[in-house]
Amino acid sequence: MSCDGMTNPEGHWKSSTVAGIADIGAWQYTQVIEVHDTSDPVLSAETQAPFCLYGDAESTGAVSIPFTLDEPCTPTLGAAYDEYNDGTIDAQLPSASIGGTYPAHVVNGSFPLGNHRVIVSAEDECGNASSLVIPFSVVDCKKPTVVCMAGLSVEISESGTLTLSFSDLLSYSEDNITPSNQLVHAIRRSDSSPIFPVDEANAPITQLEFGCDEVGLAVVELWAKDAAGNAALVRTSVTVG
Repeated sequence: MSCDGMTNPEGHWKSSTVAGIADIGAWQYTQVIEVHDTSDPVLSAETQAPFCLYGDAESTGAVSIPFTLDEPCTPTLGAAYDEYNDGTIDAQLPSASIGGTYPAHVVNGSFPLGNHRVIVSAEDECGNASSLVIPFSVVDCKKPTVVCMAGLSVEISESGTLTLSFSDLLSYSEDNITPSNQLVHAIRRSDSSPIFPVDEANAPITQLEFGCDEVGLAVVELWAKDAAGNAALVRTSVTVG
């Protein structure tokens, strides 16, 4: 640049006899530079497998929902809870329920049986904000209790056959959630299959047929299945005579 015709090479100070310039030893200029972050935090989470409840219908199941956060500025995290996923926010979860270390975080809590969702939110120091809805389910995982009668002896009829029903062997059955009268029962000869016994029509097998060639000690399985699909069995011996 030039001042009154005197060349001032870039990057150098120039002495001058011009009044008002000569008596100033240096010039200072302040430039303010503002850097703005306009990117919202990025939240992500995988589809959640069901969480288990082992108590009764009034109890809750422990839930731990992982999520990740991509945000260079220090964010503030929050979480809200929609019970039964009906579109209504039922509670703001306490800050202590959010754990983990950036970028991997987790929402912890205890929730009742059913389908729910949490809404995770993040806001950075520049005011950028985002949220993520994470559906999850708490399901009954406890198997029913089956108790059968032991030492049963049965006689083959004159026709040479014997029909043995599950009710002939059942002492009682119960479950933490499903009422006893709504449990599904089945019976079969003992084998190694872990699958609840059903016939070709997918109906429970409730009776066994024995013939004269099966006289002696028979080991049978008595099953019970609750409304959540949890099944349990007990084995017992029956004397067929």
